[in-house]
This record gives sequence, C-alpha cells and structure tokens, in this order.
Amino acid sequence: MLPADRRVTILAYYCPAIGTPRVVWQPFVPQPFDERTPVKSAMKHNMLCQATVWYFLPALVLLTSTRFATCQLNHPIIPAYERFASQQNGLSAGRLLLGELNCVACHQSSTIKGKPAPNLQSAAGRIAHEYLQQFIANPNRIKPGTTMPNLFHHQSPTKTAAEVEAIVHYLGSLTDVRPTQQTARIGSKARGKAIYETVGCLACHDDKQADSKPLPTSVPQGDLSAKYSLSSLANFLRTPHEARPAGRMPSFNLSQQQADDVASYLLPDVPEQAGIAFSEFRGRWKRIPDFSQMTPTSQGGTETFNARAAGGGDHFGLRFEAQLEIPRSGTYHFHLGSDDGSKLWVDKDLLIDNDGEHSMNWLSKTIDLDAGIHQITLDYIEIGGGEELELEIEGPGLKRRKAHELVRKEIGVLDQEKPLLPNPSLVSNGRLLFEKKGCVHCHPIGKSQTASTAPDLLALNAERGCLTEQPSVNAPLFAFSPQQRKSLNQAIRKRVGTQTLSAPEKLSSTLQTFNCVACHERDGLGGVEQARNSHFVSTQPEMGDEGRLPPTLDHIGEKLKPDWLTTVLTQGAKDRPSMKTRMPQFQAPEVQELGNLFATLDRVEGLPEIPLTRKESRQAGRKMVGNKGFSCIKCHTFGKYNATGIQAISMTTMNKRLQEDWFRRYVRNPQIYRRGTRMPSAWPAEGESLLPEILGGNSDRQIQAVWNYLADGDRARVPSGLVTNSMELVPTDEAIIYRNFIQGAGPRAIGVGFPEQVSLAFDAQGCRLALIWQGSFIDAKRHWTGRGQGFEPPAGGNLITLADGPEFALLASQDATWPSESELTFRGYRLSDENRPTFLYQLKNLSIQDTPNVMEDQQSVGLARTFTIKSDGSTPGIWHRAAVGQKIEAENDHQFVVDDTLQIKFPASTQPQIRNRQGKQELLLYIPLTDQDTTFTQTYSW
Repeated sequence: MLPADRRVTILAYYCPAIGTPRVVWQPFVPQPFDERTPVKSAMKHNMLCQATVWYFLPALVLLTSTRFATCQLNHPIIPAYERFASQQNGLSAGRLLLGELNCVACHQSSTIKGKPAPNLQSAAGRIAHEYLQQFIANPNRIKPGTTMPNLFHHQSPTKTAAEVEAIVHYLGSLTDVRPTQQTARIGSKARGKAIYETVGCLACHDDKQADSKPLPTSVPQGDLSAKYSLSSLANFLRTPHEARPAGRMPSFNLSQQQADDVASYLLPDVPEQAGIAFSEFRGRWKRIPDFSQMTPTSQGGTETFNARAAGGGDHFGLRFEAQLEIPRSGTYHFHLGSDDGSKLWVDKDLLIDNDGEHSMNWLSKTIDLDAGIHQITLDYIEIGGGEELELEIEGPGLKRRKAHELVRKEIGVLDQEKPLLPNPSLVSNGRLLFEKKGCVHCHPIGKSQTASTAPDLLALNAERGCLTEQPSVNAPLFAFSPQQRKSLNQAIRKRVGTQTLSAPEKLSSTLQTFNCVACHERDGLGGVEQARNSHFVSTQPEMGDEGRLPPTLDHIGEKLKPDWLTTVLTQGAKDRPSMKTRMPQFQAPEVQELGNLFATLDRVEGLPEIPLTRKESRQAGRKMVGNKGFSCIKCHTFGKYNATGIQAISMTTMNKRLQEDWFRRYVRNPQIYRRGTRMPSAWPAEGESLLPEILGGNSDRQIQAVWNYLADGDRARVPSGLVTNSMELVPTDEAIIYRNFIQGAGPRAIGVGFPEQVSLAFDAQGCRLALIWQGSFIDAKRHWTGRGQGFEPPAGGNLITLADGPEFALLASQDATWPSESELTFRGYRLSDENRPTFLYQLKNLSIQDTPNVMEDQQSVGLARTFTIKSDGSTPGIWHRAAVGQKIEAENDHQFVVDDTLQIKFPASTQPQIRNRQGKQELLLYIPLTDQDTTFTQTYSW
C-alpha cells in the first residue's frame, strides 16, 4: 500500500456537457467519516484540480453506486428526534419520523400529516444545476443527514447518470431563471457573521467557525457554496417559505441588506468588492487604537466617508473599508480632513497620519497608483466637540472631488460555467421519470401528481422495503440508524397511523416538529442546549438569563392573549430589547393552531372583576409605576423612553400582549411563574399594600389600577421620574405650551402638548390649526442650544397636516372662491387651570374663541375644538372651512373622512357640504349668527 503522501483519492461527478463523468485526482488526506465533506461543484471551482482525467465507468461507479461506497452514510437528521427520542416512548418518536420523513406521501395514513417537500417549480432558478445532478443522484453523500432518500441506489451508474440528467433538464424547463454568482459588498461577511451568530440561526444550525464540531442535533446545511448563488441564497433567507412550504425553516424578518450579508458570510468563496463598509467602536482615546484587535459595537454600509455614519456623538471611533477604481495610472493626491484624529491606508500602506485631538485639520499626501482597483482603509476617532471627516482625491484628468465618487459601487458577476439549457427530448423523458421514480409524491408540480401504489402505512412489513438495511429495488434508501428503524417499526406495529392525538400530545408533537424546543421549554421538555447556550447573548449581561434566553412556554396560554400569540407565531416579534435572539416568523397552519392549543390547555379560573373609574385608575396607576411608587421605570422601558436602569420589556405593550388575569396573578408572586426572576413582588401575597395612601392600600385595587393605566399603551401619560437625556418636552400633569418656529406651522407657531399624548401646532400668523399629531410632543434641543436657528419638527407620529389659508371667511355666496389671504387678526390666548389654551381671534366685528381639547374613549384618542363666535347681530353668518383634500367622503350627514386618514365629525344640527375646487375638495360649514353667542364643536380622530 502506498504511503499517505503518495496515495490519491478519486473524486467524480457527472458532466452533462460531454455525457461522461469527470474524474479528478487529488492528494489523499485521511479524514474521519463524520467530517461531512461532499464533492464541491464546478460552480464553486472551475477545476477541482489541475490534473484532470476523463474516464467513463470506473469513476462513475465510485460516485453513484452505494454498493461500492466506502464511506459511512449519515442517517436522516430530525433535531427533536436526535435530542429527545431516548426520553420518549417509541410511539411518539416513531410518529415524529413518519411525519418529518414524509413517509405518508407514499404510505397513506388517516391521522399523520407529512412534511411538505421543497417547491421544485423554481428549483433550477435558485440552485446550481451541477449541485442538483449530484444531489439527486446521491443525496446523502452530497448533504449528509438529509431527509431526501436515494432513489437510484439499485441501478447501474450509467443508467443513474442518464436518468438524473433527464430529471435535471425537466426541472430546468420549469423556470427561465438561472442562478448567477455575484460579488458581495465590502464588510458583508463580518456583518453577516454577527447576524448569523445572534438572531437565532445557531439554535438549529452549526457554528460556521472552522474549529467547531458539528452537533448531532443540528439541521444539516450541506455545501451552500456549491448549491447557491449569493442572490438566490439571500432570497431564500428572506422568504424561506416560498421554497420550503413545510415551514420548518422560519423567516427571521431580515431586511434585504441583512439577508445579503448573511448569504455572503455563508458563501466564503464569494469575494467582497463593492461599497463602503464601516465599523463603529466605543471608547475614550487620545490617539487612534488598533481597531483590527477590537470588537465593533456596530457595523454597516454607507455611501460616503463621514463622521456620522453610525449616528455620531462623543467618544467613538470608525473604520471605513472600500475599493477605489483608479481610472488611469499616475500620481494622485489624497486630502484628509478631520476633527478629531484620522488615518488613511492605501493598499495596506499608511499614507496620511492626521491623528490626535484637534479641530478640523487637513493633511495631503501624494502616491503613484496604477489604473485599476486599490484597497483603502480610513480610521477616525471623535474625542469631543465637533465631529467632521472628509476624504478627497485628485489626479491625472481628475479634478479634486470627494473620494467616495471613485468607490467601486457596482456588484460584479463572477466567471462561471454556462447555465443549463434544457434539451427538449431530455425534458420529456425527465417528466416521465419524475413520476415513475415517485418524486411527484413528495414534490407535486402542477397536475403531475399521481396516486401512490405503495402499501398503506398499516400494511407495511418491517422486514421489507425502505425499513430494511438493504432496501429492495423499488424502495428508497434512507440510511436509517438502528434507533430510527426501531422507532419506525414500533410505531407501525402499534398502528399510530390511525390514532388521533390528544391536545397535549398534539402540542408536544408540533413543538418538536418545528423545533420550537430548541429555544423554548414546555413541561420540562426542550430549552437551549448546553452546547448552544453561549450563542444566546444579551445587550445587558446584568439581566442574566432572563435577558438572553427565550422564555419558557409553561402557562403561555394563560399569559398571552390568543390574538397576540398568533401574531407572534406568524409574524415574529422583537419585544425584548436586551435579547439579541429574534422570535422568527412561521407560516405553517400547524403553528397557527398553537395559539388555540395553548389557550385550551392553560385555561384557568378567572379572577373577579374590580370596578375602578378610568380617572382614578390613571392617577393611581401612573403614580405607582413612577419613581414615587414602586419605580417600575427603573427596569422597564415605557414606549420610546428608556428605563433608568436595565431595559426590560416595555410597559406600554403589556396590555396588548398579556391576559389581564395572568398579569394580576403574576405581579403578586412572579417566582411562581418564573423561578429566579429579577422581577420583585411589589405587593405582598396577602395583606395590604406597601403604599397605603393609594386607593386605601388595597392591593387588588392597586394592581387593577396599574393594569387599567397601562391599557392606554403609547397614549398613557409618561410616569413621573422618567427623565430623558434629550431636551424633549414631556407633558405629564398639565399641557405644555411651546411658542417657536415649528416646522409646518410657520414662524409664529404655538405648540400645545397634552398629557394624553395628543399635540397640535397653531399658526398664529394665519389664525389656523396647522398640525395635529400623536405620541411625543416636541424636542426643543434645536432651539435651546447654539444659536437656536431653524424650524423644529414634531417629535411624535401620525402627523396630520391641515390646509393652508384661513379657516373662517365671509363669502358672498357658497360658490365664491375661498380667500387665500386671512382677514383674521390674532388676539392671543388664555389658559385654563390645567394650562390648556383657548385661542382668540377677530374677523371684522366677529370675535372667535377656539378651545382645543383631547377627546378620547376606550378605542381611540382625538381632538375636539369648541368654537364660540360673538356677534353684534349685523352679520347673518360666517363660513368655516374644516378641511381640504384630494378625496373627502361622507360617512353620514355629519361625519366625513379626508384622504382615507382624518375623520371629522360635526354636531347633528349643522349641515356641512363638500365642494370641488381646482382639482381638490373642500369641506365647508355655514354657521348662522345672531346677537347671541354661537357655539359648536367639531372633532378630529385619526
């Protein structure tokens, strides 16, 4: 036998271009069988080795015939089975296998639902055809642990090659799209690595680090570089359910850039070439440190080299990396300006050193560059004060300009072999083989599905067919492990295919089927494996496991509202700010049924109602949540406001998420529901409250008051003691008046922020209501720092901009054109005891009082304006223009909707009308006047 350094290994794969297998001689490297190293495809390597020889039969035998294979076959990997089979009875484990291996696609069962196979309608558009050929011929060799069986194990290599080629041509005929390998954006692999290792991928998959060993419970990925292009893998990561309707692979709601970044990380051979990448570092330095030895706090892409790429502030550093496309060879001048320090490297050589603490300072250097691509690295630190960074370049035929204009921005296309061009004769034969081989039973395409001739599940003989170690000619080869074969045989003998699951059994089965138990624990089953524990991380280590590990599913049906639970399962969630792992999105019907199962199994007896008025609930609840009560704001965020300590889940979402009775029980004794939780018991299990001055010290009434207060969600008044570092004006006990330049309301704007989280801006110049919005009021930082120049925008959301021009006018007739200039004169405003204004203005002999106030009910919040018009009786009436829009629709005689957003309601005694003017619609109201005060109220809701 030859010594190890002289031996060779023969690798082979079928080459459709010439109809013979391709044989590659490589140096032999002994490897254990479980290393899982399938043959790489020609898409990844144009040549596997320089020494290439073409043979026909011998090499093909080595690749396609399992009879002559010397490698050990990996059994199908079902994560929950691998982890829990030994803890369960054989029937549950066998049933899981029957469904996840889709045995019931051929062997019919009345109660077991099989896992739908991947959608092959578009397979050739996302998967390299070389990979398809190799995988279909011998799935387990190419992707060890796959649940796809080998359908060709009984055939000769020549026949297998011909039939596989025909099937691939058939699949190629189903779509005109072909995967094209592209280059990645610079920095994408580092960003993708951070996402892959934190959002939850490692709950089911292996760590991609070279020194980590595969875990037996990991879902196999196979050779992704051989299978996917960058774009096709990114598309799969964004919308996995389109390719795999079974839904075992969930969606993590990745953005397009995040999906591109993760795909780039998973495809290590794809080079990074385009765009500018930045990494942010936080720290206090006097000179630029070695960022290559540090872990960034954030990473991203940017269009320019600028100091605010990561948001700005003080005490931070940035590293930019990019490639410049130099148009012609010659001498180039680089100009680097910064406040504070900066350094520039070109092709890894330091060119400009502008380091240290200083104001905006420019340094310039020259360098000879050849035409083509050159790598640059730019470091920057901000110590304090101003933050500025500029990089400019000039050279032969190139006037001085921003350096980012020369950054390589276009994503390139890599050289690759010709795409598959389906041969019509092979397509026709492939379609027939697709049905004959039984592929259609798992992968129905169009109308090609045919009834299976396999025996019913109950009629199976464990000594024959696919359950044996050497399956018969017409049976697929799954390469079951002895344990799997034992579980399947036991399940079939006990006729599990006819048994209907109880609710607890169905719940447990679903949680294992979709591997929910990889993250969550329920009834002692599941939770994060110890080997994966370190991958679940938190932004706040001081919160311990509560801040990084997904919560238990015990009592979850008692805890969460059914509609919220369904939303979390089907749309994903990110409600825990400290937890980097995301709750993914599932679309399978079985997962959608989990909400009802949890609710049924976790149902408990309801608590008695505790009557409290809304006013006393709000007052008492707000006080207890704030720093003068139980200081819940120390740990819990409150909408957009950070907590003063750790950042636990927001209180403004609790009423939307949680069941009322669970909340009332939980805050009494949190340890019962989550042992070891940092949530304290604010109320004693028995007896009176620690705050006797609130609601008579009755704990039940106090808990109810907090719940009712939180029912307002984001509209709830901000608790006392919740201070922000910005200059945001936060109305708490009374309204806030802010007179200044407000964007959209002019230079004589009067902002009014109500504690109920509704705000307005009144234009005193035009005597009109200019803006209304919800949420936060306004941040005065622009006006209270520096020179105070510019217009400040509203800080909240749901902003409604009302029409320009006067709101009141004296018209000659109802058809007269509405005046563009206001004849109204502003007379100031007066304030109520709660600091709520009444605006005063005059129109000739008419004086108008305009009193805005908050209008709210259980479902919505809005604004009510009460007008009082004083007249001496000489003016018969006045017109009021309530709205202008592209579309105004009447819901009834007194209620109208403007542009599908703003609802305006008038008193029943009035007669509003809609008229068309200059391509828009106006909502007008005529108000008859006497020598008595005339009062009416109109309301806005949105």
